[in-house]
Amino acid sequence: MNVNRIALAIAGLILPAALLPAQAPVPHVRTICVKVAPGKTAEYEAYLRDISLKLLRARVDDGELLGADILRSVEPVGTSARCDYLAVWEYNGFPGEMNTADRTNALLKKLGMKMTAAELAAKRDSLSTLVGMELWRNVDMVPAEEAKGGYLRLNLYKTKPGKLQAWLDSETKEWKPIVEAYAKDGNVTGWSAWRMLAPAGDTQAYDAATADYFPDWAAVGRGLPLTQLWGKVHPNASIPEWQDRMGAIRTRPAVELYQIAEIVAPKK
Repeated sequence: MNVNRIALAIAGLILPAALLPAQAPVPHVRTICVKVAPGKTAEYEAYLRDISLKLLRARVDDGELLGADILRSVEPVGTSARCDYLAVWEYNGFPGEMNTADRTNALLKKLGMKMTAAELAAKRDSLSTLVGMELWRNVDMVPAEEAKGGYLRLNLYKTKPGKLQAWLDSETKEWKPIVEAYAKDGNVTGWSAWRMLAPAGDTQAYDAATADYFPDWAAVGRGLPLTQLWGKVHPNASIPEWQDRMGAIRTRPAVELYQIAEIVAPKK
């Protein structure tokens, strides 16, 4: 997600699955979508800074997480936004179970925080609502050195019945080379593709995603010159033919734009 890693996301800290050694763990991410209570944005940001980030740092230092990002929604915003904040927790392989109250209490004590897991949950819930949590598996990526203040565009897809593999093939064999060609020309843009493991089923609005990373707002505005790059990378295929084929493979229910508010990376 990119996660983009990820994550969402969700991208510069892990290698694409295709480049990993045989039988190496495939990167996964958990994404946690949160809506902030009306009028509580400043308090919630203080909670992130003073409590949540410290806990995430401890979990990364302990090796429980590969890294984590906190993303702030830019478009959409307000009541129309699915998430006001999207947390992306990164794992080197399939993640373990979520933390128990005992584990959280131990971390709080270790960090010298004068609160219990129950008090932490009460504080969090007074400021925000958990919309949902999702588990994603990495498909491939073009790594980029993400930085706080950069932007991540999350493209959410719903693959049509029996078309998941066709979507995976197109993203890795057709779209990834486009991004790589753009990067080779000196442009800084990252990309990653993901399939959602949970929740799952026919009632889900989406089951796959790509994340595009842009280092600044100007890069968001420039986008990616598809017409210019397509002929260079795929000289024997046309954009309309590719678009028609992708239309038969998947729909795109939503595109969300986030700014990277915080990054928790492993210590070097």
